[in-house]
Amino acid sequence: MTAGSCVSARSNRASTLSSAATNGWPHVALLSKGEVVMVAEGVLRIALHSGSRTTANLAETRRATLLLVSPGAVETIEILAHSIGASELAGIPLSLFEADITKVQKHAVPYATVTSGITFELRNAGSTIDRWTETVTLLRGKASP
Repeated sequence: MTAGSCVSARSNRASTLSSAATNGWPHVALLSKGEVVMVAEGVLRIALHSGSRTTANLAETRRATLLLVSPGAVETIEILAHSIGASELAGIPLSLFEADITKVQKHAVPYATVTSGITFELRNAGSTIDRWTETVTLLRGKASP
């Protein structure tokens, strides 16, 4: 999740977004730093691929849980989202959501320390980070309806 303005810092880390499907099964998606932005205390904005199952789930149920690795622990953030429109960047159609944080839990145990989460290697780091920077700028500037 990007709270500041530097998308490239730790750009190889992903978070998971588990959305609630109408059939009762969760659906897990991986999100990058360029797709989730905290815009105010308790408010996130998220950009998702328009045709994805996660987009459909958020439109239908509005509920999801974001999982982040923080120093020494894992945090789960429950959200209630609503659509704030759509856009297209670099030929990729995006669905944009604003989400209220409804619950945050830190998961840590005294006998173990979380040292890392899901990481990946970008195939074309320059253009990907440029696109993520544009997405973050879009999310920050998008007014809620």
